[in-house]
Amino acid sequence: MNLKFFLSFMLFTLFLAISHAEVPSRCLEPTPKGRGLCEMLITGYRYNRDTKNCEEWSTSGCTLSKDKGHSYKTLDDCKKECENIV
Repeated sequence: MNLKFFLSFMLFTLFLAISHAEVPSRCLEPTPKGRGLCEMLITGYRYNRDTKNCEEWSTSGCTLSKDKGHSYKTLDDCKKECENIV
């Protein structure tokens, strides 16, 4: 009886730990904005906290604003840092 209780408690604790895993703050930064008068299409990947998935985004400009926001160059980079949290 005690073993069943212990195993149930351990499974519940593991579930709580996984469900409350922290997403790195870098993943939650806003999408950067394009700047400049260029019409160049700039794309990247960002973490969507509502869907809990990495998604492609795009903007136009000459460069990205470096002061606010963060983006990943590849979908794999975004997934490695933001989705696969255990």
